[in-house]
Amino acid sequence: MRVAIYLRVSTEDQATDMQRSDLVKHCEIHGLNYVIFEDQASGRSTKKRPGLMKLMEGVRQSAFDQVLVWKMDRFARNLADFLQLHAEMELYGVKFVSFKDHLDFSTPIGRMIAQILGVFAEFESSMNGMRVKAGMAEAKRRGAKFGRKEVDFPLEKALGMKRNGLTYVEIAKRLNVGRTTVCKHLGGRSTH
Repeated sequence: MRVAIYLRVSTEDQATDMQRSDLVKHCEIHGLNYVIFEDQASGRSTKKRPGLMKLMEGVRQSAFDQVLVWKMDRFARNLADFLQLHAEMELYGVKFVSFKDHLDFSTPIGRMIAQILGVFAEFESSMNGMRVKAGMAEAKRRGAKFGRKEVDFPLEKALGMKRNGLTYVEIAKRLNVGRTTVCKHLGGRSTH
């Protein structure tokens, strides 16, 4: 059996060592041929995971019989992504197995449980997002600043350029700032 092992961690300070150890050992015990795909510091979107995209290319080329993950939430963080990827795997006859969850999603019970677990994974992801937003709101309330630092804009110089007939784009190039910054500072200002 040809197995695609998929490993994923969400941040750079995390490691896939535990996932790798468990899944490789499982494959070796069962005499399975495996290839490892890995994503580090991945976001929520499956489209921004080069390892997963390469794995799915292999699925489309019938290179694997099974996709093996450590836990389902390492594969997809929301139900829509999981169901779409799983449906594609089924189309090509590829089984999906979640090692720690003890689930083989090729069975009717496994598919039902996969959908239930997907709902919980999506719920957990949403809760994390809400906690981050709440933390940022509290930090702002305490005076923390987020985003890009304010540019020290040479207003008088820009006004002079505008009076000389330069466009906002030309002014932006000469001042080495964005056109939006020029518009923000000069928009609605008189050149007289």
